[in-house]
Amino acid sequence: MTRARSILALEIILLAASAGCAEPQGGDAVVEVQGKVVYGADDRRDPFAYADQVWAARAVEFTAALVATSQIDATDPNNIHIGNRTLSERLNVCPDERFASQPANADCSATLIAPDIMLTAGHCINNCGDSRFVFDYYVTASGALPAITQDDVYACSSFLAYFQSSTGLDYAIVRLNRPVVGRQPAAVRTARTALPVGTPLIVSGYPSGLPLKIADNAAVRSNGPNLDWFVANLDTFIGNSGSGVFDASTKELVGILVRGAQDYVPAGTCNRVNVCPSDGCRGEDVIYAYRAIDDMCGETSSPLCSVTATFNLSSQSAAQYCGDIMVRNNTSAVISSWQVNVDLRQSSLLSNWNSIFTAQGGSLYGVTPPPWNHFIQPGQSIAAGMCASKTGPSFLPQILSASGS
Repeated sequence: MTRARSILALEIILLAASAGCAEPQGGDAVVEVQGKVVYGADDRRDPFAYADQVWAARAVEFTAALVATSQIDATDPNNIHIGNRTLSERLNVCPDERFASQPANADCSATLIAPDIMLTAGHCINNCGDSRFVFDYYVTASGALPAITQDDVYACSSFLAYFQSSTGLDYAIVRLNRPVVGRQPAAVRTARTALPVGTPLIVSGYPSGLPLKIADNAAVRSNGPNLDWFVANLDTFIGNSGSGVFDASTKELVGILVRGAQDYVPAGTCNRVNVCPSDGCRGEDVIYAYRAIDDMCGETSSPLCSVTATFNLSSQSAAQYCGDIMVRNNTSAVISSWQVNVDLRQSSLLSNWNSIFTAQGGSLYGVTPPPWNHFIQPGQSIAAGMCASKTGPSFLPQILSASGS
Protein backbone atom coordinates (compact mmCIF):
# COMPACT_ATOMS: atom_id res chain seq x y z
CA MET A 1 0.00 0.00 0.00
CA THR A 2 1.20 3.51 -0.67
CA ARG A 3 1.99 5.25 2.60
CA ALA A 4 1.43 8.78 3.90
CA ARG A 5 -2.01 10.23 3.36
CA SER A 6 -3.07 6.96 1.75
CA ILE A 7 -5.57 8.07 -0.89
CA LEU A 8 -4.06 11.55 -1.12
CA ALA A 9 -0.74 10.03 -2.11
CA LEU A 10 -2.53 7.89 -4.67
CA GLU A 11 -4.20 10.96 -6.16
CA ILE A 12 -0.81 12.61 -6.56
CA ILE A 13 0.46 9.56 -8.45
CA LEU A 14 -2.57 9.53 -10.72
CA LEU A 15 -2.40 13.25 -11.34
CA ALA A 16 1.27 12.99 -12.23
CA ALA A 17 0.42 10.33 -14.79
CA SER A 18 -2.81 11.88 -16.08
CA ALA A 19 -3.88 15.47 -16.27
CA GLY A 20 -7.56 14.56 -16.19
CA CYS A 21 -8.16 12.33 -13.19
CA ALA A 22 -10.72 14.66 -11.60
CA GLU A 23 -12.49 14.99 -14.93
CA PRO A 24 -11.58 11.85 -16.96
CA GLN A 25 -11.07 12.20 -20.68
CA GLY A 26 -10.32 9.61 -23.34
CA GLY A 27 -6.70 8.51 -23.44
CA ASP A 28 -5.92 9.17 -19.76
CA ALA A 29 -2.84 7.22 -18.73
CA VAL A 30 -3.43 4.28 -16.39
CA VAL A 31 -1.04 3.50 -13.57
CA GLU A 32 -0.73 0.60 -11.18
CA VAL A 33 -1.68 1.71 -7.69
CA GLN A 34 -0.75 0.00 -4.47
CA GLY A 35 -3.09 -0.46 -1.54
CA LYS A 36 -5.45 -3.26 -0.71
CA VAL A 37 -7.61 -5.65 -2.66
CA VAL A 38 -10.67 -7.92 -2.99
CA TYR A 39 -10.20 -11.56 -1.95
CA GLY A 40 -12.65 -13.94 -3.64
CA ALA A 41 -16.10 -12.31 -3.83
CA ASP A 42 -16.37 -8.58 -3.15
CA ASP A 43 -17.97 -8.43 0.32
CA ARG A 44 -18.18 -4.64 0.65
CA ARG A 45 -21.68 -3.49 1.56
CA ASP A 46 -23.33 -0.17 2.26
CA PRO A 47 -24.75 -0.12 5.81
CA PHE A 48 -28.36 -0.32 4.55
CA ALA A 49 -27.49 -3.48 2.57
CA TYR A 50 -25.54 -5.27 5.30
CA ALA A 51 -27.28 -8.41 6.60
CA ASP A 52 -26.83 -7.62 10.31
CA GLN A 53 -28.61 -4.29 10.69
CA VAL A 54 -27.81 -4.05 14.40
CA TRP A 55 -24.09 -4.19 13.61
CA ALA A 56 -24.53 -1.83 10.66
CA ALA A 57 -26.06 0.75 13.00
CA ARG A 58 -23.13 0.35 15.40
CA ALA A 59 -20.61 0.76 12.56
CA VAL A 60 -22.30 3.99 11.49
CA GLU A 61 -22.17 5.15 15.09
CA PHE A 62 -18.46 4.71 15.80
CA THR A 63 -16.75 4.91 12.39
CA ALA A 64 -15.47 8.25 11.06
CA ALA A 65 -13.87 9.35 7.81
CA LEU A 66 -10.72 11.43 7.77
CA VAL A 67 -11.36 14.22 5.30
CA ALA A 68 -8.88 16.91 4.27
CA THR A 69 -9.75 20.15 6.03
CA SER A 70 -9.65 21.96 2.68
CA GLN A 71 -12.45 19.68 1.36
CA ILE A 72 -14.94 20.65 4.08
CA ASP A 73 -17.46 23.42 3.47
CA ALA A 74 -19.06 24.28 6.82
CA THR A 75 -20.78 27.47 5.64
CA ASP A 76 -24.06 25.96 6.83
CA PRO A 77 -23.35 24.12 10.12
CA ASN A 78 -26.54 22.10 9.65
CA ASN A 79 -25.63 20.92 6.15
CA ILE A 80 -21.87 20.50 5.80
CA HIS A 81 -20.48 19.50 2.40
CA ILE A 82 -17.29 17.47 1.89
CA GLY A 83 -16.14 17.58 -1.73
CA ASN A 84 -17.92 16.58 -4.91
CA ARG A 85 -15.81 13.92 -6.63
CA THR A 86 -17.04 10.46 -7.59
CA LEU A 87 -14.89 7.34 -7.38
CA SER A 88 -14.62 7.28 -11.17
CA GLU A 89 -13.44 10.89 -11.23
CA ARG A 90 -11.03 10.55 -8.35
CA LEU A 91 -9.27 7.28 -9.20
CA ASN A 92 -10.26 6.73 -12.85
CA VAL A 93 -11.97 3.40 -12.14
CA CYS A 94 -13.97 1.91 -14.98
CA PRO A 95 -17.56 3.18 -15.05
CA ASP A 96 -19.07 -0.29 -14.58
CA GLU A 97 -17.05 -1.05 -11.43
CA ARG A 98 -19.04 -1.25 -8.19
CA PHE A 99 -19.64 2.14 -6.54
CA ALA A 100 -18.00 4.02 -9.47
CA SER A 101 -20.65 6.76 -9.36
CA GLN A 102 -20.68 7.16 -5.58
CA PRO A 103 -18.86 10.12 -4.01
CA ALA A 104 -15.30 9.42 -2.88
CA ASN A 105 -14.04 12.20 -0.64
CA ALA A 106 -12.56 10.43 2.40
CA ASP A 107 -8.80 9.92 2.74
CA CYS A 108 -8.63 7.45 5.63
CA SER A 109 -10.77 5.75 8.28
CA ALA A 110 -10.92 5.93 12.07
CA THR A 111 -12.84 4.41 14.99
CA LEU A 112 -14.23 6.10 18.11
CA ILE A 113 -12.82 4.21 21.13
CA ALA A 114 -13.70 6.68 23.91
CA PRO A 115 -15.99 9.74 24.05
CA ASP A 116 -13.27 12.03 22.67
CA ILE A 117 -10.63 9.58 21.37
CA MET A 118 -10.15 8.19 17.84
CA LEU A 119 -7.95 5.29 16.70
CA THR A 120 -6.47 5.31 13.18
CA ALA A 121 -3.26 4.55 11.27
CA GLY A 122 -0.20 6.69 11.90
CA HIS A 123 0.32 7.43 8.21
CA CYS A 124 -3.21 8.87 7.99
CA ILE A 125 -2.53 12.00 10.02
CA ASN A 126 0.76 13.78 10.76
CA ASN A 127 -0.55 16.96 12.38
CA CYS A 128 -3.85 18.13 13.78
CA GLY A 129 -4.52 20.64 11.05
CA ASP A 130 -4.48 18.11 8.22
CA SER A 131 -7.90 16.53 8.53
CA ARG A 132 -11.26 16.46 10.22
CA PHE A 133 -13.03 13.38 11.60
CA VAL A 134 -16.43 13.15 9.90
CA PHE A 135 -19.22 10.83 11.06
CA ASP A 136 -22.35 9.89 9.11
CA TYR A 137 -20.57 9.73 5.74
CA TYR A 138 -22.60 6.86 4.32
CA VAL A 139 -25.17 6.15 1.62
CA THR A 140 -28.81 5.47 2.52
CA ALA A 141 -31.14 3.05 0.73
CA SER A 142 -32.31 5.94 -1.48
CA GLY A 143 -28.76 6.46 -2.71
CA ALA A 144 -28.39 9.80 -0.93
CA LEU A 145 -26.01 10.92 1.79
CA PRO A 146 -27.62 12.01 5.08
CA ALA A 147 -27.14 15.62 6.14
CA ILE A 148 -23.82 16.11 7.95
CA THR A 149 -23.98 18.71 10.72
CA GLN A 150 -21.51 20.33 13.09
CA ASP A 151 -22.22 17.52 15.57
CA ASP A 152 -20.72 15.07 13.06
CA VAL A 153 -17.42 16.88 12.40
CA TYR A 154 -14.51 17.01 14.87
CA ALA A 155 -10.94 18.25 14.88
CA CYS A 156 -7.79 16.72 16.30
CA SER A 157 -6.70 18.37 19.53
CA SER A 158 -3.61 16.30 20.39
CA PHE A 159 -1.89 12.96 19.81
CA LEU A 160 -2.06 10.48 22.69
CA ALA A 161 -0.01 7.80 20.90
CA TYR A 162 1.76 7.73 17.54
CA PHE A 163 3.98 5.38 15.58
CA GLN A 164 4.56 5.16 11.84
CA SER A 165 6.52 2.56 9.92
CA SER A 166 5.94 1.32 6.37
CA THR A 167 6.73 -2.25 7.39
CA GLY A 168 5.99 -2.39 11.13
CA LEU A 169 3.79 -0.69 13.68
CA ASP A 170 1.57 2.08 12.30
CA TYR A 171 -1.01 3.73 14.57
CA ALA A 172 -2.28 7.02 15.93
CA ILE A 173 -4.57 7.72 18.86
CA VAL A 174 -6.03 11.21 18.66
CA ARG A 175 -7.86 13.26 21.26
CA LEU A 176 -10.63 15.29 19.66
CA ASN A 177 -11.37 18.95 20.29
CA ARG A 178 -14.55 17.98 22.17
CA PRO A 179 -16.48 14.85 23.17
CA VAL A 180 -18.50 13.26 20.37
CA VAL A 181 -22.26 13.86 20.59
CA GLY A 182 -24.68 10.94 20.84
CA ARG A 183 -22.38 8.05 19.88
CA GLN A 184 -21.26 4.92 21.75
CA PRO A 185 -17.58 4.05 21.27
CA ALA A 186 -16.55 0.66 19.94
CA ALA A 187 -15.54 -2.06 22.39
CA VAL A 188 -11.78 -2.68 22.21
CA ARG A 189 -9.97 -5.98 22.76
CA THR A 190 -6.93 -5.23 24.94
CA ALA A 191 -5.76 -8.82 25.48
CA ARG A 192 -2.10 -9.22 24.55
CA THR A 193 -2.58 -12.55 22.83
CA ALA A 194 -2.63 -13.65 19.20
CA LEU A 195 -5.94 -14.15 17.45
CA PRO A 196 -6.08 -17.78 16.29
CA VAL A 197 -5.71 -18.39 12.58
CA GLY A 198 -9.21 -18.59 11.12
CA THR A 199 -10.76 -16.03 13.51
CA PRO A 200 -13.66 -14.45 11.54
CA LEU A 201 -13.34 -10.71 10.90
CA ILE A 202 -15.39 -7.65 9.94
CA VAL A 203 -13.97 -4.30 8.77
CA SER A 204 -15.71 -0.93 8.52
CA GLY A 205 -14.24 2.06 6.73
CA TYR A 206 -14.04 4.12 3.57
CA PRO A 207 -12.46 2.09 0.74
CA SER A 208 -11.01 4.31 -1.99
CA GLY A 209 -12.60 7.29 -0.21
CA LEU A 210 -16.15 5.97 -0.70
CA PRO A 211 -18.92 6.40 1.88
CA LEU A 212 -18.87 3.84 4.70
CA LYS A 213 -18.65 0.19 3.68
CA ILE A 214 -18.77 -2.93 5.86
CA ALA A 215 -17.02 -6.12 4.70
CA ASP A 216 -17.02 -9.55 6.33
CA ASN A 217 -16.38 -13.15 5.24
CA ALA A 218 -12.71 -12.65 6.09
CA ALA A 219 -10.40 -14.35 8.58
CA VAL A 220 -6.98 -14.20 10.19
CA ARG A 221 -4.37 -15.90 7.98
CA SER A 222 -1.26 -15.59 10.13
CA ASN A 223 0.38 -13.56 12.89
CA GLY A 224 3.34 -11.25 12.41
CA PRO A 225 6.48 -11.07 14.56
CA ASN A 226 6.17 -9.98 18.20
CA LEU A 227 2.37 -9.92 17.87
CA ASP A 228 2.63 -6.46 16.28
CA TRP A 229 0.14 -7.35 13.54
CA PHE A 230 -1.78 -10.13 11.87
CA VAL A 231 -2.49 -10.84 8.19
CA ALA A 232 -6.06 -11.29 6.90
CA ASN A 233 -7.97 -11.61 3.62
CA LEU A 234 -10.11 -8.50 4.11
CA ASP A 235 -11.65 -6.72 1.12
CA THR A 236 -10.01 -3.35 1.76
CA PHE A 237 -8.57 -0.51 -0.28
CA ILE A 238 -6.63 2.71 0.01
CA GLY A 239 -8.93 4.83 2.17
CA ASN A 240 -9.46 1.85 4.47
CA SER A 241 -6.18 2.76 6.16
CA GLY A 242 -7.01 3.23 9.83
CA SER A 243 -10.19 1.14 9.58
CA GLY A 244 -11.29 -0.75 12.66
CA VAL A 245 -11.08 -4.53 12.23
CA PHE A 246 -13.41 -6.50 14.49
CA ASP A 247 -13.68 -10.07 15.72
CA ALA A 248 -16.94 -11.12 14.08
CA SER A 249 -17.84 -13.33 17.05
CA THR A 250 -17.16 -10.96 19.97
CA LYS A 251 -17.68 -7.68 18.05
CA GLU A 252 -14.55 -6.29 19.72
CA LEU A 253 -12.17 -4.04 17.81
CA VAL A 254 -9.02 -6.13 17.47
CA GLY A 255 -6.88 -4.11 15.08
CA ILE A 256 -6.19 -1.27 12.65
CA LEU A 257 -5.97 -1.89 8.90
CA VAL A 258 -2.71 -0.36 7.61
CA ARG A 259 -1.40 -1.93 4.38
CA GLY A 260 -1.95 -4.65 1.82
CA ALA A 261 -1.87 -5.83 -1.77
CA GLN A 262 -2.45 -3.89 -4.98
CA ASP A 263 -5.89 -2.23 -5.24
CA TYR A 264 -6.49 -1.80 -8.94
CA VAL A 265 -5.05 -3.10 -12.22
CA PRO A 266 -5.05 -1.26 -15.54
CA ALA A 267 -7.74 -2.20 -18.05
CA GLY A 268 -7.34 -0.11 -21.17
CA THR A 269 -8.11 3.49 -20.29
CA CYS A 270 -9.38 2.88 -16.75
CA ASN A 271 -8.64 0.88 -13.60
CA ARG A 272 -10.36 -2.25 -12.34
CA VAL A 273 -10.45 -3.81 -8.89
CA ASN A 274 -7.69 -6.35 -8.36
CA VAL A 275 -9.27 -9.69 -7.41
CA CYS A 276 -7.22 -12.36 -5.61
CA PRO A 277 -8.20 -15.85 -4.48
CA SER A 278 -9.36 -15.95 -0.87
CA ASP A 279 -6.03 -17.54 0.07
CA GLY A 280 -3.94 -15.67 -2.53
CA CYS A 281 -1.85 -12.49 -2.80
CA ARG A 282 0.04 -11.09 0.19
CA GLY A 283 -2.94 -10.44 2.46
CA GLU A 284 -3.79 -7.30 4.44
CA ASP A 285 -1.79 -6.23 7.50
CA VAL A 286 -3.73 -5.31 10.64
CA ILE A 287 -1.93 -3.78 13.65
CA TYR A 288 -3.11 -5.27 16.95
CA ALA A 289 -5.14 -2.60 18.76
CA TYR A 290 -3.50 -3.32 22.09
CA ARG A 291 -0.15 -2.04 20.74
CA ALA A 292 -1.62 1.43 20.35
CA ILE A 293 -3.60 1.23 23.61
CA ASP A 294 -0.51 0.24 25.61
CA ASP A 295 1.39 3.18 24.12
CA MET A 296 -1.39 5.58 25.07
CA CYS A 297 -1.77 4.18 28.58
CA GLY A 298 1.91 4.78 29.25
CA GLU A 299 1.38 8.50 28.68
CA THR A 300 -2.15 9.45 29.74
CA SER A 301 -5.24 8.41 31.64
CA SER A 302 -8.32 7.07 29.86
CA PRO A 303 -11.22 4.74 30.63
CA LEU A 304 -9.30 2.24 28.48
CA CYS A 305 -6.35 2.52 30.84
CA SER A 306 -8.01 2.39 34.25
CA VAL A 307 -5.66 -0.41 35.31
CA THR A 308 -2.47 -1.49 33.59
CA ALA A 309 0.02 -4.16 34.57
CA THR A 310 3.63 -4.96 33.75
CA PHE A 311 6.07 -7.62 34.94
CA ASN A 312 9.35 -6.50 36.50
CA LEU A 313 12.05 -9.16 36.78
CA SER A 314 13.95 -8.76 40.07
CA SER A 315 16.28 -11.78 40.10
CA GLN A 316 17.00 -15.03 38.30
CA SER A 317 19.27 -18.05 38.25
CA ALA A 318 19.72 -20.78 35.69
CA ALA A 319 16.72 -22.65 37.11
CA GLN A 320 14.27 -20.02 38.38
CA TYR A 321 13.37 -16.35 38.57
CA CYS A 322 11.47 -13.90 40.78
CA GLY A 323 9.69 -10.66 40.05
CA ASP A 324 6.70 -8.42 40.60
CA ILE A 325 3.53 -7.88 38.63
CA MET A 326 3.17 -4.11 38.98
CA VAL A 327 -0.50 -3.09 38.93
CA ARG A 328 -1.05 0.63 38.28
CA ASN A 329 -4.14 2.79 38.84
CA ASN A 330 -4.30 5.31 35.98
CA THR A 331 -7.52 6.96 37.13
CA SER A 332 -8.22 9.88 39.47
CA ALA A 333 -10.13 7.69 41.97
CA VAL A 334 -9.11 4.96 44.41
CA ILE A 335 -9.40 1.43 43.01
CA SER A 336 -10.61 -1.09 45.58
CA SER A 337 -10.56 -4.26 43.48
CA TRP A 338 -8.35 -5.48 40.64
CA GLN A 339 -7.46 -8.55 38.59
CA VAL A 340 -4.63 -9.39 36.24
CA ASN A 341 -4.73 -12.32 33.84
CA VAL A 342 -1.28 -13.71 33.12
CA ASP A 343 0.32 -16.48 31.10
CA LEU A 344 3.36 -17.96 32.85
CA ARG A 345 4.32 -19.59 29.53
CA GLN A 346 7.43 -21.78 30.01
CA SER A 347 7.59 -21.52 33.78
CA SER A 348 5.98 -23.13 36.81
CA LEU A 349 4.80 -21.12 39.82
CA LEU A 350 6.78 -21.79 43.01
CA SER A 351 5.56 -19.09 45.39
CA ASN A 352 3.76 -15.76 45.52
CA TRP A 353 3.16 -12.94 48.00
CA ASN A 354 0.83 -9.92 48.26
CA SER A 355 -1.27 -11.73 45.67
CA ILE A 356 -3.57 -14.69 45.04
CA PHE A 357 -2.82 -16.82 41.96
CA THR A 358 -5.80 -18.85 40.71
CA ALA A 359 -5.06 -21.51 38.07
CA GLN A 360 -7.18 -21.13 34.91
CA GLY A 361 -5.83 -24.06 32.93
CA GLY A 362 -2.40 -24.80 31.52
CA SER A 363 -0.03 -21.88 32.16
CA LEU A 364 -2.84 -19.33 32.64
CA TYR A 365 -3.52 -17.68 36.00
CA GLY A 366 -5.81 -15.02 37.37
CA VAL A 367 -4.05 -12.77 39.88
CA THR A 368 -6.17 -10.97 42.48
CA PRO A 369 -5.32 -9.15 45.74
CA PRO A 370 -5.39 -10.53 49.27
CA PRO A 371 -7.37 -8.45 51.79
CA TRP A 372 -4.39 -6.23 52.64
CA ASN A 373 -3.51 -5.37 49.03
CA HIS A 374 -6.87 -4.35 47.55
CA PHE A 375 -6.56 -0.58 47.37
CA ILE A 376 -4.53 1.34 44.78
CA GLN A 377 -4.38 5.11 45.13
CA PRO A 378 -4.72 7.34 42.02
CA GLY A 379 -1.54 7.33 39.97
CA GLN A 380 0.07 4.70 42.21
CA SER A 381 1.13 1.07 41.76
CA ILE A 382 1.20 -2.01 43.96
CA ALA A 383 3.38 -5.11 43.59
CA ALA A 384 2.14 -8.69 43.35
CA GLY A 385 5.23 -10.83 43.89
CA MET A 386 6.02 -14.29 42.55
CA CYS A 387 8.81 -16.80 41.92
CA ALA A 388 8.76 -19.57 39.31
CA SER A 389 10.97 -22.29 37.91
CA LYS A 390 12.03 -22.13 34.28
CA THR A 391 10.79 -24.88 31.97
CA GLY A 392 11.99 -23.35 28.70
CA PRO A 393 13.59 -20.26 27.15
CA SER A 394 10.31 -18.27 26.92
CA PHE A 395 9.81 -18.18 30.67
CA LEU A 396 8.95 -14.54 31.42
CA PRO A 397 5.24 -14.04 32.19
CA GLN A 398 3.01 -12.40 29.61
CA ILE A 399 0.32 -10.02 30.89
CA LEU A 400 -2.92 -10.79 29.06
CA SER A 401 -5.26 -8.22 30.59
CA ALA A 402 -5.79 -6.02 33.63
CA SER A 403 -8.96 -4.58 35.09
CA GLY A 404 -10.12 -2.80 38.22
CA SER A 405 -12.90 -0.79 39.82
